[in-house]
Amino acid sequence: MRKFNRMLIFILTVVFIFLLGSVTAFSVSALDAEFEKEIAAFPESYKPYLRKLHEQYPLWEFEPFITGLDWQTVIDNEHDDYALVYNSTAARIFKSLDPDDYDPDSDYFYYKDGGFVAGSRVAVEYFMDPRNFLDKGGIFQFELLNFSNKNTVEMVDAVLEGSFMHKKKMTYVDASGKSYTDTLTYAQAIYKAGQTYNINPCFIASKILNEVGSNGSDSVSGKNSSYPGIYNFYNIGATDGAGAIERGLLWASGNGSGRTSYSRPWTTPYKSIMGGAEFLAEDYISAGQFTGYLQRFNVNPDSDYNLYSHQYMSNLTGALTQGYSTYASYYDMNMLNSSITFSIPVFKNMSDEKGDGSLIGAEGALQYGTINVLYTGVRKGPSVDHARVTDSSGNTIWLDRGEEVRIIGKCDTDAYYHSEILS
Repeated sequence: MRKFNRMLIFILTVVFIFLLGSVTAFSVSALDAEFEKEIAAFPESYKPYLRKLHEQYPLWEFEPFITGLDWQTVIDNEHDDYALVYNSTAARIFKSLDPDDYDPDSDYFYYKDGGFVAGSRVAVEYFMDPRNFLDKGGIFQFELLNFSNKNTVEMVDAVLEGSFMHKKKMTYVDASGKSYTDTLTYAQAIYKAGQTYNINPCFIASKILNEVGSNGSDSVSGKNSSYPGIYNFYNIGATDGAGAIERGLLWASGNGSGRTSYSRPWTTPYKSIMGGAEFLAEDYISAGQFTGYLQRFNVNPDSDYNLYSHQYMSNLTGALTQGYSTYASYYDMNMLNSSITFSIPVFKNMSDEKGDGSLIGAEGALQYGTINVLYTGVRKGPSVDHARVTDSSGNTIWLDRGEEVRIIGKCDTDAYYHSEILS
């Protein structure tokens, strides 16, 4: 009888395990089927990348932003005088060879704004094609930019790491040169700005870094000889060309006419950070440019502005580098497994291949391949199995050990792989 009981228990256990496995398999299959419904409106060429991201981060949500716009028409309109790349780091094929942009006799690219030169049509197509950036870092340029209770001051400080603002109280000078120290840190002020105006504060932090750099600029020194004691952390009004910083500071001062919108004049970092966030919320996010991508490329027919206009920056890589900064902060705070929503543009008449297909064999002799990532830094956290790649502006991309890196341009040194590198 005991032997029979043991046999019965064994059989029931096997049956239970079999049924449990069947239920689990059914559950996984059902979840996969549900996800396929969620991404059904995306073109087939998007789906392999979305499926891979879903496997890694099952709580992430992907919404297709159906523009209804023809892809080549979009590229025609975005390939204009305001599509720029950084000369010293951009792959040659990303630079325009048009007569107004390049002198073939001297092999010289004409500068359009600071160190930036005109971008080629290939560059515009590459950086506008969402499929090139459906990876765990690049996708953050498509993150919806509303404030979330998941945002923290610590996350903001993670974005600011390595900059003059990291874990520092705001310091400034007034028009007479007298120095002051605020009670708030830069991260606290940025967080408060995001909370007040319903913007993701990590996005604000990455946008500020993208504008003024890790070491700051004359836009935020308070010591500009023409506009002492004035601060513009967002470079609003700093249109391209010589004197851009002065134009931005003029705007931050109230345009010399005493205008007080957005809390101008911005005589302290706090006023600039808060006022600039109000400007972003009113002029961009609430106006239909609610992702970093849409702020760089206005392809929303329902925005408050004409298509291809009212674009925040001329740098073609601006939204991408901001996205990677946000990704790094989420990683540092162990927040990547939380619920995050991405609004990803879809265009009509796109080819089945990603926008980088035209680069192969094109002028510039670009070579594709993989490299072993050099360890220029070690990430803090439970794992040190990551490498840091930093560009000339101090923007950081984090890579896992063994992760493949595609080279689409030459490397300036053995230690730093500038903005030509995508994971």
